[in-house]
Amino acid sequence: MLEKVALKLELKRGVEVFLSGVISLLKDVLVELSLYGSAARGEMHEGSDVDVLVIVKGGRGDALRALEKIYDSLGELWVDLVAEGCLLELTIICEDEWRSMIERGFSFPMNVEEDKIVLYRGS
Repeated sequence: MLEKVALKLELKRGVEVFLSGVISLLKDVLVELSLYGSAARGEMHEGSDVDVLVIVKGGRGDALRALEKIYDSLGELWVDLVAEGCLLELTIICEDEWRSMIERGFSFPMNVEEDKIVLYRGS
């Protein structure tokens, strides 16, 4: 899943477990799970974070519920990864809001779309 990401092997395994957990938890509402930023570009260095985009169906409330599910089920693993030096930065957003930001030309989603690596795309 994370072949191009420059992380220590033990951290990479932990991140893969975390991301697989996110996919399992949110499979009913998950539109897309992607890496972006330095991890996606292969430019990670000491102290880099791993930027993860989570796009869900529904509205803002659904995005908040997704965050709650992730925290409740995977929060301990998330904290362990941070303690080991792997900062996972999650951006959780609903699909309509993401599309709207792109259509309006916001720089953040435009930059993400340029270099993201899609790890999961819902049907």
